[in-house]
Amino acid sequence: MRAGTGLCSVIAGTMLCAGCKPVSVPGEPVGHFSIVGTLRENTCGQQAVPAKNPLLFEVELRRKDSQAFWIQRGQPAVSGSISPAGHFTFSATSSWVAIAADQSIGYVGCAISQGDTIEGTLLSEQEQDSDAGFSAESWTGTEHLEMTPVMGSNCAPALGSEGGAFSTLPCSVRYDLLGTLLAGTGG
Repeated sequence: MRAGTGLCSVIAGTMLCAGCKPVSVPGEPVGHFSIVGTLRENTCGQQAVPAKNPLLFEVELRRKDSQAFWIQRGQPAVSGSISPAGHFTFSATSSWVAIAADQSIGYVGCAISQGDTIEGTLLSEQEQDSDAGFSAESWTGTEHLEMTPVMGSNCAPALGSEGGAFSTLPCSVRYDLLGTLLAGTGG
């Protein structure tokens, strides 16, 4: 059974196009941040979604007008939105097969739709200067990973009560996130 491991799995790109590299880097830099995620909830169960606690990774945030870009080394940029006050949102969705169909016994299989949303707010000790861009020393936010059976799937065998890994479906994983600007990388 395959399950994502949070934002790093969808938005950060391992399910998007592992090994792809963006041709050009969009937008103006906000900064390169070290991220610490604190696990708040995993209703999927640790066997189905081995959610790390803490979740550690680095990301570069960039912006162009109201568009934001989430970039991790070796991955394509993910586009989102950002307000003038520094509130940003990124969302990505993917689907994957948890249990393959078996026509010999009439089983339709179990496919999961996985949605990831990260929302945050840039924090700055300086006032925003529209000519100079937005400089942020840190940001706080949340990640919400939601897994739901695709319509027409039979995911009962994926549940723990039937010998599977999931505690329940649909299920979710939630993190509180803190991003700290890495030295020399501000926008």
